[in-house]
Amino acid sequence: MTIEKAFAISAPPDAIYDALVSDLSAASEHEGDVFSVVRQERPRRLDLLVTIGGVPCALTYAINRRDADCEVVATLEPRGFKYALFKVITLGMHDQGFEVVLVEGLRNLKATVEGRGDGAYEEAAEEPPS
Repeated sequence: MTIEKAFAISAPPDAIYDALVSDLSAASEHEGDVFSVVRQERPRRLDLLVTIGGVPCALTYAINRRDADCEVVATLEPRGFKYALFKVITLGMHDQGFEVVLVEGLRNLKATVEGRGDGAYEEAAEEPPS
């Protein structure tokens, strides 16, 4: 099963791509164990193999320019016997954890690229109506 989430990010594709690569560089001691880079198409696409909760997954970030913003689409495809077993045992509810991982990752990326703190997601304060 493929899980997909998308966020609009107010930044150019290069800045978004650089933030993704920077996160990978910060985790470089885990490369090979937790993740590996499969394909890079700067600044449009980054394909990874990752392990989440012991489950191998294909993770793709696609960066698409949309007027002044970009749409970043994260696609996760869990694979293997362990995933199939979890899916049967949990009646498919295990996918919600993967969805949370994608959303949190995109929120942190958005916060980092748009300059909202240290990468931790912060809700933007709404301005009162005039």
